[in-house]
Amino acid sequence: MALPKNTDSEFAQFILSEEKLIGTLGINMAQAYGVGYDDGVEDTTTDFEDEVNRLENERDLLEEENRNLSEKLKVVSSHVGSALSKCK
Repeated sequence: MALPKNTDSEFAQFILSEEKLIGTLGINMAQAYGVGYDDGVEDTTTDFEDEVNRLENERDLLEEENRNLSEKLKVVSSHVGSALSKCK
């Protein structure tokens, strides 16, 4: 469709026709990949939720590892402190 002249109503009709075309293309592309439009949206949401869950699990593991290393560091520093006091 050619660009409209400067009238507001022609421009508004042009925008509406372009929005319809974009919506139709989006639905057709989703169907071309073998899923319905709603399924495509659900798949995207599921992938996002899976990624969030994976990152939360990784964070929990890192926090646990940090706690373990902190405890080990306390033990080592305690032994170093007692060894230094015996050397004096």
